Amino acid sequence: MTRLLTGQPWLDREAGGDGRALLARALLERGDPGAAEQAALAMRMATGTTRGSRLVTLARSLDRADRLDSAAATYRRAAEALPGVADWLQLRAAGVTGDSGSRAALYSSITNPAASARTRWTEALARERAGDPAGAARAYEQLGAVLASLRLRLAAATDAAGRTRVRRDLMASLGGRLGAADVPDAIGLLDANFAPLTPTEELVVARRAALVNLTDRAARGFARASRAARLAGPDALAYGTVLARLGRHQDAIARFEAIRDPVVRPQALYQRARSLFRLGDENRALTALRLVRDSFPRDVATAAAAGWLLADAYAEDGNDSTARAEFAVVARRFPGTLHAERGAFQAALLALIAGEDSVAGREFDVIADRQLPGSEETAAAYWSGRAWIAAGDTMRARRRWEGLVERAPQSSYVVPAARRLGLAPFVLPDGPVPDHRDSLTAAALARAALLDSLGMDVEARFEYSGVARPADASLATILATAHELARAGQPARALRLAQRALELGATPDRPLLSLLYPLTTWDVLGSEAPAAGLPPLLAAALIRQESSFDPAARSRANARGLMQIMPAVGAQLARAERFPEWDPVLLYQPDVNLHLGLRHLAERWQRCGGSVEAALAAYNAGATPVNRWLKRGGTADPEIFIERIPYAETRDYVRRVLYNQARYESLYGNKQ
Repeated sequence: MTRLLTGQPWLDREAGGDGRALLARALLERGDPGAAEQAALAMRMATGTTRGSRLVTLARSLDRADRLDSAAATYRRAAEALPGVADWLQLRAAGVTGDSGSRAALYSSITNPAASARTRWTEALARERAGDPAGAARAYEQLGAVLASLRLRLAAATDAAGRTRVRRDLMASLGGRLGAADVPDAIGLLDANFAPLTPTEELVVARRAALVNLTDRAARGFARASRAARLAGPDALAYGTVLARLGRHQDAIARFEAIRDPVVRPQALYQRARSLFRLGDENRALTALRLVRDSFPRDVATAAAAGWLLADAYAEDGNDSTARAEFAVVARRFPGTLHAERGAFQAALLALIAGEDSVAGREFDVIADRQLPGSEETAAAYWSGRAWIAAGDTMRARRRWEGLVERAPQSSYVVPAARRLGLAPFVLPDGPVPDHRDSLTAAALARAALLDSLGMDVEARFEYSGVARPADASLATILATAHELARAGQPARALRLAQRALELGATPDRPLLSLLYPLTTWDVLGSEAPAAGLPPLLAAALIRQESSFDPAARSRANARGLMQIMPAVGAQLARAERFPEWDPVLLYQPDVNLHLGLRHLAERWQRCGGSVEAALAAYNAGATPVNRWLKRGGTADPEIFIERIPYAETRDYVRRVLYNQARYESLYGNKQ
């Protein structure tokens, strides 16, 4: 955008300076210091309708450039031009005002509760920017912003004793007070200011780094700590696990083998077996797993996990008869564990694949009749039906499926069960759409929309969040607010409120389900999905699972936007699509994200031979493991393929997307 607009001769001649204003916004979002100059030029051409928005852009640009007095004055002018969001602009003005009395006057003028709730945070920021790090540190401490307070205390420390106190408190915060999101910055602060750390400090850092997947830093910390003293069992296990995550499996194996602590030794030997698999030493890995399964009966969880992995390794090699026997061992020896339940299920499934239909039916029946919380009961009920159909007992199969449909309407298995019974998977009663519109809610949504258009995303989020937490928690209010949010273009927030309403007993009628399964991007999906060779409602089902239709969604792994695309994958797709420019921030643009995400899903679909189940699995877990899973016995049957996915996350993902698709088809089938 900036490259296309910069230097264009028409910027000051046409469209009333809109091009110049757009360039200023683009530079501002990129953090370019030239934004202020462009915003000032755009202001010269401002009219009554554009003056307010251009003042905000100019104020934000001056703010970003640390021209605080000018920014404060411009924010105040913008507040006069835009009375609907004046409180937020006054708050921004306070944040760049150095004089405490002037800030107090600005705070006193604020009446919007959402803005008033942010005054203490603004005061902390203002003190920081006004050159009062000690005062800002105290303000942040009172707000519970531990890391911000420590950073400013360090900046204000004038002697060795002060720095020592900050160092001590930083280490203490890493020991537990600090939230996971702040851990990387806290470790960076320590490394930048207090290196070299002591071995004891390195151990604390390594433990927290390992928990938040800072694997490189965790490995360095454990290595430095281990040079000073032998690591205790749990720390040695964590060190080996970190090395394995880094692909340093030989080093990891050496660490695991050296552990003698009886409490963690079973886990160490289990992880050793996993690393042996990674190195391709399958025979030693199988022996190691059998040792863990058979030698540590007191560590039931680890022994069961080892038995499960042993059985799955045989399944991976295509040795289904041995895999069935090993799954049965897990089910028999470790009752009450999730691995036992799943082992019994897999053993029954392998019997069905082998053509032992009645045997499989009886084994599925045992699981289905246990009715244990968190068990494979629902899955077994469905597969019992399939086994008895294969065995020729139609009535027995129908009873299983009918019971499943009646008892577990929210289960993903209700869709195939209902279809095999010749029924529609879902009943969609009509219901009234709440038409009550609260004036305060409407005003807050209008402010939020205006703030969004001005680029004041943080303030807009506070307004939307305030609406999404209605003070009156009655079911009627929750439903009405959810519909208001949906009408305001906030499907993710509406979905969360609708889910809350369902939990409180709301009738799952068509209006409520339209909130739970939104379709806000149909203008793009309806054309782009077919162009990519995809069913549009399948794409909608995937988006709901990935992001709940939140274009600003970002995962812990840094996947972004509606279809949760990783930046590296986005860059690769953009090159293939010949984008003239690329920036990962484009993944937050719904049309860009959908275009690239649909192309990515279509590519997976084609490579999986048109199997929607395999394509979804590949979208979640990558193509390499899916290629292995497709070689397992029976996986030409799509339902068996899903059940033989060994990754629980991916297996559940595929099921939920297909369930979502059935929901979308029942609600919006006329859009197919």
